[in-house]
Amino acid sequence: MDAARQGYYRAFGGAPGLDYLLSDFRVAMDARGLDGEIRRKGVAIELTTDGADHTIDADEDQLQQIVLNLVRNALAATPSAGRITVRIEAVPAAGEVWLVVRDTGPGIPPALADRLFEPFFTTRAAEGGTGLGLAVVRAIVREHGGAITASSSEGAEFTVRFPARSTGVG
Repeated sequence: MDAARQGYYRAFGGAPGLDYLLSDFRVAMDARGLDGEIRRKGVAIELTTDGADHTIDADEDQLQQIVLNLVRNALAATPSAGRITVRIEAVPAAGEVWLVVRDTGPGIPPALADRLFEPFFTTRAAEGGTGLGLAVVRAIVREHGGAITASSSEGAEFTVRFPARSTGVG
């Protein structure tokens, strides 16, 4: 069994980690119908990394769930011909790896910002939203020792901060 299947996932960067994640992410988008919806809406999705070491201790399936939920929400908020950016960056000073998902939608209304991560809170009930996506994301992130924040300025931006995996040297 490889290291990824043992719970250590070279997530988000460096060869072959980034290629693996992007390939796996694209397959997952297609399997869940997101790829078709992205094409139908004419939304551009950009996946970027800073090229640094992005090793974290994480469960592969749960990481995929985080990314898919955040992208699914961004897609719902982004107008036709809009853009979704998924960025991965190392923040060595904080000992963290950040996953940032940003969209060009209307942003987060200030009156709703405090409720975003509440279970069963949704602004999309008419479209079948259950209000569980962000609550699940927050639970998974916390389980991995991380944190998630949301901000709004010319769209919404969700930043997930994971502890970087210690090299054990030093």
